[in-house]
Amino acid sequence: MMTGPPSNHPFTDYLDHLDVNSVAQSLEAHFFDPILGRDKPYTGPDGIAWQHVKPNLLAHVETVRQQLRKGRFTFTPFQRTPLNSLTPPTPNRHGKPMKKKGPDPSPNKVRVVYKPSIRNVTAQTCLLAYLAPRLNSQFSAASYAYQPGKSAHGAVKRLWRSLTADRPCGLVFDIVGFFDHLDHDRLLADAQQLLGTDWDPLLEAMLRRYLKTGSVQRPRKHQPAHGRLNSQHPSRGYQPRHQGVPQGGALSALLSNVALHGLDTYAAGHWYDVTYIRYADNIALLGSSMAQVKACYDDLTHVLDNDYGLAVYGPDEAANSDKFQWVNLAKPTDAHTATPYLTFLGYRIERDSIKIAPANVAAFKLKVRHLCQGWQRRCDPPEKLLEQLGRLIDGPVQAQTGEPMGYGWRHYFSLCSNRGQFRELSAWLARTLQKTLHATKHDTNQDIPYDTTPLTLTLLK
Repeated sequence: MMTGPPSNHPFTDYLDHLDVNSVAQSLEAHFFDPILGRDKPYTGPDGIAWQHVKPNLLAHVETVRQQLRKGRFTFTPFQRTPLNSLTPPTPNRHGKPMKKKGPDPSPNKVRVVYKPSIRNVTAQTCLLAYLAPRLNSQFSAASYAYQPGKSAHGAVKRLWRSLTADRPCGLVFDIVGFFDHLDHDRLLADAQQLLGTDWDPLLEAMLRRYLKTGSVQRPRKHQPAHGRLNSQHPSRGYQPRHQGVPQGGALSALLSNVALHGLDTYAAGHWYDVTYIRYADNIALLGSSMAQVKACYDDLTHVLDNDYGLAVYGPDEAANSDKFQWVNLAKPTDAHTATPYLTFLGYRIERDSIKIAPANVAAFKLKVRHLCQGWQRRCDPPEKLLEQLGRLIDGPVQAQTGEPMGYGWRHYFSLCSNRGQFRELSAWLARTLQKTLHATKHDTNQDIPYDTTPLTLTLLK
């Protein structure tokens, strides 16, 4: 059968035949809350709520499709939402943060995510449906983040197998401000190289427009738009974007893999005798000797600096073990490292076991304390507290079936081979629950319905 020549505008042809019903279904799934069994009360930074868009969803998708097709679509500014990367301090019995003696060794760091409007989500869904099938199949096997069928578990398993087999020397490090410092021109050039004949000038224009979209501090109340001044008015704290990608969306996650695909390929071609593992901006290197790993680290650091304009954490940040850490299982007393283990993606990986990192254990206990203290202030029934703890440990459950959704604390740390950690946490959780429930028994005039010890052993077994 004869086929015609490939189109010079594949993205344009894709938009011509785009199924708006499939896009609408994706949007409905995106804004549906399976925990509560209803739509999320979502309102974008432009003041338009999902409940106003859903009744005319097909018309909304068709409008966005036509604007993309004609190159007239403009992304509305994102809303900056700062998230504290560190868990809040433990409050005292009066609900105020406890005072610590001496300076805080870990200063407060803020991570910012960007909330999109519903129009932006619709356009990103259309772009992602075109890009993901064409890009995911080309990514390196050493990349484990933001891809179907891959997860942090796969990265941790591969690291442990290599570290305990024939490559006992390792190094983990992070890229400094990765999502905030990506060069747009370099990113689009990498995307064009990966897509090849699937690249389209219209696609480049839409991606560049997406990357250049600024952000606002405060959302706008629902009212008709009145030009550019409404979205970029100084009173809303508008900030333009000249580099980096807005965190918080699936399209940004895909583009982050595009940005570092060249580094993955370089490491595989030049350092085939070193195990290279990357999860987003977290990189692990494993080799047979410390000199080999150090040489690979220096080379990749040089490539990131010269070709990407990105910096990495180095030995000066050794105090932050999750940012830079050496290990030498062959010689635990090696000068490069003080501990015979690696901390990677929340796990503490040793020669004979995989444990939960102490920082993550402390964060879990702090979350439990906050839940207990909040329950005491509200004087809710005990079942409410146990339900909240169940969501923390097992993750949220679907409203229709009541089944866990599979991304709770216990699921993420299911690779932990040290069952003693779970037994210790179970005992601690039982003591904390008993103390909390009995302390409020007189005030709430409620009886403790059962012994919580077997319950916690079941939760954390």
